[in-house]
Amino acid sequence: MKKKLDIRDALWLIIALFLLGWLGWEWRLQSLLAGEIRELAGVEQPLHFLNANLDEASFFTYFRYGAQAKVDWPSLKPLGLNSGTKVTKSIQADTAKEAYEQLFGEGVEVVEDAESSEVMKVPVFIIRARQ
Repeated sequence: MKKKLDIRDALWLIIALFLLGWLGWEWRLQSLLAGEIRELAGVEQPLHFLNANLDEASFFTYFRYGAQAKVDWPSLKPLGLNSGTKVTKSIQADTAKEAYEQLFGEGVEVVEDAESSEVMKVPVFIIRARQ
């Protein structure tokens, strides 16, 4: 013989499902708020490059930091750097200049090009070998 749910059992089942749903919603809301707080706090994740071409890494750095780079590849050749040089780095910088300095490494200078910055309306950096 099958037993049907009486009103009391059905009510307890509804209350239990409601509480589980409410707890799930609260947990989801907390995780969303935590993500927003991290984002608003400005805690940026490092920019990771794994076996990427230096030219592509420079391009992604431009998108992350909003400053374009004019790379003087002929001057970088004696340092062993060219557009196809593979890099594996994690870049954590506050400014675009710091990011490009970390990306290209020692022996490279990053200088802001004021004229191009004025025309392009975004910062433009010239990257060349140190003199």
